[in-house]
Amino acid sequence: MTSNPRHGSRHTYRRGDTLVEQFRWSARHHPQALALVHHDRRVRYAELDALSDHYAAELADRGVGPGDFVPVLLPRTPDTVAVLLGVLKRGAAYAALDPAWPAARNEELVRQLAARLVVTDAPGPCPRVPAWAPRPPARGEERPHSPVPVAGADPCAVFFTSGSTGMPKGAVIPHYGPARLFDDCDYGEYGPGYVVPQMFPLHWDGPILDLWGPLSCGGTAVMVDEVLQPALLRRMVAEHGVNATCMPTAVFNLIVDEDIDAFEGFRWIVTGSEKVSPAAVGRLMRRHPGIAVSNGYGPVESAGLVTVHPLTERDLTDPDGLPIGRPLTDSGVRIVDGGRPCGPGERGEICLSGPGLALYYVGAPELTAEKFVTLTVEGRTERLYRTGDLGWVTEDGTLYYGGRGDWQVKIRGHRIEPGEVEHHADQVPGVQRSAVLAVQGGDGLGAALCLWFVPDPAAPADADGLRRALARRLPEYLVPRDIIPVGTLPLTRNGKVDRRALESTLAPARHRRTDPAGPSGDAPHTALDALFRQLLDRDAVGPEDDFFALGGSSLDAARLCARLGAALGVTVPVSQIYRTPTVRALADWLDRDATAAADAAPVTAGPSGAAALTSGQAGYLQTSDGFSCLLSWWIEGDLDTAALTAALEDLHARHETLRARYARSGPPSAQLSSPAEPLEIHLLLDRPSAVATAQALLCRPLAIEEGRVWRAVLARDTGGTATLLGLSFHHIAFDGWTERLVVADLATAYAARRAGRAPVWPVAAPSLAALAAEEERRFRAVDLAAQRAYWQDALRGVVGLRLPGVRPGPAPLAGPVESLRMRVPAEVLAYWDRTARALGCTRFAALAAVFGQALSEIAGQPEVAVLLPAAVRGEPLLDRAVVSRMNTVCLRLRATGPLAEQVRRAGHAVTAALAAQDLPFHEVVADFAAVRHDLHVLLNLPVFLLHDQPRAALDLPECRVRLAEDQVAQDQTSALAAEVLPEAGGGAVLRITVRTDRAPVALAERLGRCFVRLLAVP
Repeated sequence: MTSNPRHGSRHTYRRGDTLVEQFRWSARHHPQALALVHHDRRVRYAELDALSDHYAAELADRGVGPGDFVPVLLPRTPDTVAVLLGVLKRGAAYAALDPAWPAARNEELVRQLAARLVVTDAPGPCPRVPAWAPRPPARGEERPHSPVPVAGADPCAVFFTSGSTGMPKGAVIPHYGPARLFDDCDYGEYGPGYVVPQMFPLHWDGPILDLWGPLSCGGTAVMVDEVLQPALLRRMVAEHGVNATCMPTAVFNLIVDEDIDAFEGFRWIVTGSEKVSPAAVGRLMRRHPGIAVSNGYGPVESAGLVTVHPLTERDLTDPDGLPIGRPLTDSGVRIVDGGRPCGPGERGEICLSGPGLALYYVGAPELTAEKFVTLTVEGRTERLYRTGDLGWVTEDGTLYYGGRGDWQVKIRGHRIEPGEVEHHADQVPGVQRSAVLAVQGGDGLGAALCLWFVPDPAAPADADGLRRALARRLPEYLVPRDIIPVGTLPLTRNGKVDRRALESTLAPARHRRTDPAGPSGDAPHTALDALFRQLLDRDAVGPEDDFFALGGSSLDAARLCARLGAALGVTVPVSQIYRTPTVRALADWLDRDATAAADAAPVTAGPSGAAALTSGQAGYLQTSDGFSCLLSWWIEGDLDTAALTAALEDLHARHETLRARYARSGPPSAQLSSPAEPLEIHLLLDRPSAVATAQALLCRPLAIEEGRVWRAVLARDTGGTATLLGLSFHHIAFDGWTERLVVADLATAYAARRAGRAPVWPVAAPSLAALAAEEERRFRAVDLAAQRAYWQDALRGVVGLRLPGVRPGPAPLAGPVESLRMRVPAEVLAYWDRTARALGCTRFAALAAVFGQALSEIAGQPEVAVLLPAAVRGEPLLDRAVVSRMNTVCLRLRATGPLAEQVRRAGHAVTAALAAQDLPFHEVVADFAAVRHDLHVLLNLPVFLLHDQPRAALDLPECRVRLAEDQVAQDQTSALAAEVLPEAGGGAVLRITVRTDRAPVALAERLGRCFVRLLAVP
């Protein structure tokens, strides 16, 4: 048993054993100090005290008093905090509920609480319970109120989490639970001069730390209405002096990864709720050695925190992971195996003790008795809370976490009991029995809830109806992603549902529109039929034939979108082809949704000379200026270097994106300056070691804020027979599609300059303003909310790859790279093309599945995940732009079973991922970080890229030009990347690139050999 009695090590005074006593201490001692900041509103302690007194008097008029539970359904504002304080001053306990939850759920929770009134500014969730909408008093109308005496053991709050019995369980927290944390706050200070971001939703237990912490000690809480991003944190530091925080692990990792200097000036950080990354902590320690960083642990039932461990450099190399600490004031930890206490180092269930534990679960005496037990050890009886978490304690009393011991899961940070969903499903008419499991999707789409149900033969329910019924009863995060009817539920020998057998039956799901109606107009149907036949080289295409099953590629989809735009005058995102890949479904969308998007308000231009960035550009705005893409050729023959130099300057003048200044501060934007920054051209024609110097110059960082977006280098080899032309582009203005545009424009300009004239372009290059307008028009045609929901589900439970020799953790955005190349014969690619068509998918999906199998063999993992760069193209104007339109999607591959089955699953996974390719990857990353602690799992995945066509050939009159294959782009962030580069003869080159600061070259060689072996024709 490890325990920590009250010790008073930090303070020589007592603020009190209740939240009310502690708040009133702050208000008496610091009446003019800032208590709360919310947008432009600044509330001082005296004002908050008076406002909460007023609300307490109003609550007294309505009969609220000691022993009452008061549900509060209000948005996060200072007035809401004053209401919570008013409830506490009446001796009652508050239960903050989420107004976004289904009305039926909130109504049930209000009933559980036996509330005498509901505090809400909307219609009350329970018709039989009066609703009260608090209104701030006018000046002079404030009502004084004397707090009702309460003790530390009296309830102060009820926090609801998912319950295995089918009902949410409401843990009743005593005042002393949070109050014990702030009198002897030996993990960090909250008092005067400390400013904390209040980011946890009020219905979670997190506000115990980031709201009641500062209010109990005289500090300041800055209320945050959104996910705490680095830019927002920087603004809060600059404007409000934020300097300390208890923040979720995912947010901590995000800020360390994206902008570690946003923590500049912080004094202490406590992070927890999920496993903390030692790499992220190490980076912070090295960058900001003055910040005290601690790892914390505490379920809802322990009132915020129960253990904290101040982290040191030594902890970062602990083979057991980061410790979660020793108990805080009046808290205890015991490891138990059944009813037997465990000794040091022995693993068992983590049980907690102390007077700060939850008192009971509302209306659930059996559950209370199950989770809160007594244990007699050496003649002393202890009340313990059984957490369900596994762990062990060392000889010195330090606690380590070892996972879960039951079926409870976490999805998007929410504790979920599958039994709650089963309970509600079983109540739906037409359902005989159901089973719920958190699964990896059969198509590798991510950890999410899946429900199987047996329909009632007399009046069977259907999946869609069951989903609607659950959505009316449960919060969104509890509604299963997949709902599958079955004839019977498989059972184990003990007669229980065999959940693993159910998981194996999960069929791949295709995320696409499935409206049954046919096309409502002839024009889209006719145009689509012709375009499908043209692009797929077929004599006939049925209305229900799948574009990709017929052999269409992502490049074909982009071409289809471009031609539809030209023929019908509408914007069709490539992602829409993946959602509606048949003539009938796409025609239906064109008739309905695309027309509505086209009829929406016209796009308005921004300020003169400035424009918003495309989504592809925005993703690269915060990357290093060393994040460059390289093109280089060896040129032999009669090269006119003056004409080539002029042609490069023509290219610079033609494309605004190549000479814009990109703002990293403020709203992301690109702006032209006058005069424009000239192109940086280095002529090294007659210098010794010219080629080595040129290669070093190509890898030197650019400066996009100053308008230096690309550079060109010309150098001769030692023999003087060939000239190296090298181009280096920042990724913000370059992608794979752009390469062909650059090469074509450079060839046109060189031919004109060699002939002694300026080039004449067939069409004008899109301006920055035109690109921004077209991007806005494109986004009006897609459902970004649906795509966000897809990625939030798809990335649940994604795990990293344990590849030999790869150093985990954060890494610089650019680093030294080496590559190796292997040949893939034409007959091998032809075999996989035939296999893919037979399985209803594309070459890309087939090769991705093989790559996944190779990774799986090396890593020894049944599931792998890879990142796929995707060119978001298809609009005619955007397709003429030299600009980054790249986005990244994540593909999860289950490398089990026959390879053909893996290919089939990969086909479904690719379709689903590319149907959601419009949501910018940096937003996907931000959403991932909001619910996951291990952001690097996503960012460090290997990259797989299949180029749709051979590299563009640079055609210069009177010259022989070949690619300089020894040049490797410096734009690789992951340890490994694999590219398949098709050649003109039908074969391909497999290029494996490795970051040598992250992984050994031998790993790339092993991966390449394995990939080629698996590709071989059987």
